[in-house]
Amino acid sequence: MEHFDMELDILKQKLLLMASHAETAVNRAVEALVTRNYDLAVRVKEEDAALDRFEIEVDDLAIHLLSKAPLASDLRLVTVAMKISQNLERVGDEATKIAKRARDLSKEPPLKLNLELPKMATLALGMLKAALDTFVNHDSAAARALIPRDKEVERPE
Repeated sequence: MEHFDMELDILKQKLLLMASHAETAVNRAVEALVTRNYDLAVRVKEEDAALDRFEIEVDDLAIHLLSKAPLASDLRLVTVAMKISQNLERVGDEATKIAKRARDLSKEPPLKLNLELPKMATLALGMLKAALDTFVNHDSAAARALIPRDKEVERPE
């Protein structure tokens, strides 16, 4: 049982590290878009492979843990971890799409627009961090409290 708990902690740590990489990718992609930084956009695309590898590692560890999960709550935790890793990988894919567009736009003259994109990205990443905290701390009430915050991202002030 103690070994299982250690492996479960490793799974959580991998997810948090993966989330950190996803957050960095989004921040860099938005920065590349706003500043028209071609090199940064290319770097985001190149670093997407790391998130792909994390998803595979998390899935492999989760499958290993599923075979010896002693409690139903452990099974739920492991399967949720797999879903989280899949969604974090998608976050990385979306950051790559933003970076690709930033790369293309870097060749065009900048437009003078008041973009709310950086603020929206900050709000969305804050929600992602809070969601991961609720997962790690097993806090379902805090998770439910996050749902209405979606409207903040849709309409940043």
